[in-house]
Amino acid sequence: MEVREGIYFAELIGIILGDGNIYDSGRHYILDISINRIDSPRYVDYVENLLFRIFKIKPKVNIKNDSKNLELRYFNKEIVKFLQTKGLHAGNKVKNQVGIPLWIKNNKDYSVSCLRGLIDTDGSIFVNKSNKSININFKSSSVPLVMNFKEICDGLKIKTSKLRINDKSKQSSYRLSIGSREEVAKFIYIVKPMKWIFNMQKIRRDLKQINLSLINIFTDKRNKGIGKYGKLLIFMN
Repeated sequence: MEVREGIYFAELIGIILGDGNIYDSGRHYILDISINRIDSPRYVDYVENLLFRIFKIKPKVNIKNDSKNLELRYFNKEIVKFLQTKGLHAGNKVKNQVGIPLWIKNNKDYSVSCLRGLIDTDGSIFVNKSNKSININFKSSSVPLVMNFKEICDGLKIKTSKLRINDKSKQSSYRLSIGSREEVAKFIYIVKPMKWIFNMQKIRRDLKQINLSLINIFTDKRNKGIGKYGKLLIFMN
């Protein structure tokens, strides 16, 4: 199998690392991506189109009536084996402590695309009404994946928080956040997450509830102005 569109494929790798799973029993071969169909209907279409663009085969759609999630699936040995040659592992992602493949980390454009896939699945971009800011969080139970996320952000000169650990539940999770106005704007402008684009109406509505706009939220009161990426992001929207 040959994939020529590396940027799109790198994004798909990020999506699979976030909300996907690969099964290889030696007899059964499955690629499964689970997406919230209630909260993210536009993203379902986006991922379905991305899969078709890459593999030229439409995924099977499985909807469970008792769940918010929708599953996009391939029962295809060639696809599963190909993904394994590209650095993905079959089986439990937490047990395997998965990370971003080296071929992606060594290429800036691929790294940015992979970040998009990761933030759109295991990340969040939201209006923090108490702090009157927009925050970005990335969370995973795989330490290498969170550290890879941080390393790529560092390479893009985007400042992230220190790694935070939540070990109160049965399965520990690890979280990074981006909170500074200009760093948030820089991440969104460079990475262009679908989570930002598709949720813009909700973001504007949440800002309106605290009497703010995008211009207000990206204005640094101490410096009495909007930073470079804040201006670029506002212009983009």
